[in-house]
Amino acid sequence: MGALDSLALGVLMMIADVIPLVGPLLGTVPAVLMALSGGPAMLESCWRRNWCSFRWEGSFIVPRVYGNALKLSPFIFLVAFLIATTLMGMPGAVLALPVAAAIPIIARYISAWRVRLDAGTSVRTGLTPAHFSPTQ
Repeated sequence: MGALDSLALGVLMMIADVIPLVGPLLGTVPAVLMALSGGPAMLESCWRRNWCSFRWEGSFIVPRVYGNALKLSPFIFLVAFLIATTLMGMPGAVLALPVAAAIPIIARYISAWRVRLDAGTSVRTGLTPAHFSPTQ
């Protein structure tokens, strides 16, 4: 494989890696198919390198990034991914993490809004009805 082939495969892998869990596998398929033309040794080398890379990424990098940046446990990530992929296919795989991260934020916002509403304060200004009395 030449430098241009490697560059093209690297760009394809970068784009495919955006899709959680299945993206790296989709990006590996063209590399393995191209390695078939180089013989069994190249095929094995390509497959081993990709497998080691995926294991490292999946076991160490991804859980830490999702856990710290999105504040999601790996279980929530997996359940959200499975549900979204089952319902929407590939678009669901791409949208699973942002939606799963947004749900707790939206729930907190609605909860705070309900508390303010029940307390009798204005949702926009935070002022109580006494601030609007005509005697002032």
